[in-house]
Amino acid sequence: MPNVFANVNGLEQAPLDSLMIDRLRERWSERERFVALDAGAGAIGRFLAVWNAWRVDAGRCERLHFIAIEPEALEANDVRALGVAGLGTQLADVWSPMTPNLHRLSFEGGHVQLLLALGEVSAVLPELVCSVDAFRLRSPDAIRVSAVAATADPGLHPGDEERRRTRILRGMSRLATVDALLHIDADSADWRDSLTAAGFETTPSDPSTTLARFAPTFIPRRAPSRSGATSNNERHALIIGAGLAGCASAWALAEQGWQTTLLDRHDTPAQ
Repeated sequence: MPNVFANVNGLEQAPLDSLMIDRLRERWSERERFVALDAGAGAIGRFLAVWNAWRVDAGRCERLHFIAIEPEALEANDVRALGVAGLGTQLADVWSPMTPNLHRLSFEGGHVQLLLALGEVSAVLPELVCSVDAFRLRSPDAIRVSAVAATADPGLHPGDEERRRTRILRGMSRLATVDALLHIDADSADWRDSLTAAGFETTPSDPSTTLARFAPTFIPRRAPSRSGATSNNERHALIIGAGLAGCASAWALAEQGWQTTLLDRHDTPAQ
């Protein structure tokens, strides 16, 4: 896959090379669900590249969930200009103003879902409840303090990079599945101590890239409500009440491949 990004909205876009795409394909092959998280400038463009790779892969996962954390806001026209097999236009057509909260967008009949967040990555990670199979971290973008983050969290100081690296990796380890892939666009020398402390093992890679896998010495037991994992025979929900909340829950679960039974004392919903 070619390097498809140049410069959008004044932000340099990091390319997503074919090697990274190949790693994702190996990991999502024949799986029901695969979750990727990308943080740093260009995360939206890299989502388009991953989405395109998913579309043309015969052995793709059933459902692709992509979490994109952008440090600065993009406009719909910026997204449209990214191209990528027309997918930029599809995304731009449903683009919403990038306010500092989470935005969920669904494509391919719910089989590709984008969770979009604006802000500093260490501030966004605690807001997430998920199990992530692959991380991509754009450095130094991901550890710099943006204007949005500085306003939201006055405790963040531009010069304290080591503290932010540790904070980010601990946030990722909370979300990571065992053996989760981590790709950092930076030399591992600056990250090695923080990676080890967070339970990641580095693997040989290009000098400008850090590759690691999540291999903690101790794996705490997650509460079922936070595990994000269900077996096929558990994917059925009983919802009591067919009001707006009940119908919205049924819709959201259907997009995750769940069957639901919706019960209400009235004959029609939302009464």
